[in-house]
Amino acid sequence: MRNRGIALTIMAAAIFAVACGDDDTPTGTAAVVSVTVSQPPAAILVGATTTLTATTKDASGNTITGADIAWSTSAASIATVSATGVVTGVAPGTATITATSNGKTGTATVTVNGKTVTFTAALRASNEVPVNNSTGTGTFSATLDTTTNVFNYNVTYTGLTSNVTLGHIHGPAAAGVNAGTTINFAGGTGITGNSFTTGATAGSATGTITLNAATAVTATINGDSLKKLLFAGLTYANIHTTNNGGGEIRGQIARQ
Repeated sequence: MRNRGIALTIMAAAIFAVACGDDDTPTGTAAVVSVTVSQPPAAILVGATTTLTATTKDASGNTITGADIAWSTSAASIATVSATGVVTGVAPGTATITATSNGKTGTATVTVNGKTVTFTAALRASNEVPVNNSTGTGTFSATLDTTTNVFNYNVTYTGLTSNVTLGHIHGPAAAGVNAGTTINFAGGTGITGNSFTTGATAGSATGTITLNAATAVTATINGDSLKKLLFAGLTYANIHTTNNGGGEIRGQIARQ
């Protein structure tokens, strides 16, 4: 009986050792056997973002949380991706975004479309600083191709108290604040196809300029800087006249 008891004790110890022995099953990133990347719901526009998510699973199909994931893009000139899966549209086209974990990969296809942005402003004497008593009115409209950065503007004005002398886009300035000039409606560096009616109480201004870093709009503001000011709502159109040299009608330029 004593020998039998010893044998049973040894057997139990062996079973316990097997049950509680070292577990070599990988965990965390090492356990990843598949990666799936969410697909964007639609194309994104140049300058816009979308966030992708990567799901990692182990051999049993269980989702693994906290696994290390590296993101990459097949075409950074079209779309970039951050370390957290945020994709930014750079130029029109298609890019493949890849998530990698433990050597396993998943992909998503992102399409980037170009976009034309519209800006408008209503020019009134009540917007001037200081305000004047003119009953003149005007409109400003412009389009910006976010792919080529070509900016086309059109201004009309009528009913002014005296002849137009100057016209500009000013900035940086919020509504109710004065600022220096940027684009001169009479023409300037990088402006093409421009026309500007002066010497009359009504008329128009048109022109085209490429808003990129290579265009020196002023000594301190380049085209890219001006583009950022436009998107931030920190520019205004201003028409100057003989009676109101600082500006007779003005309007804050807003993105539509």
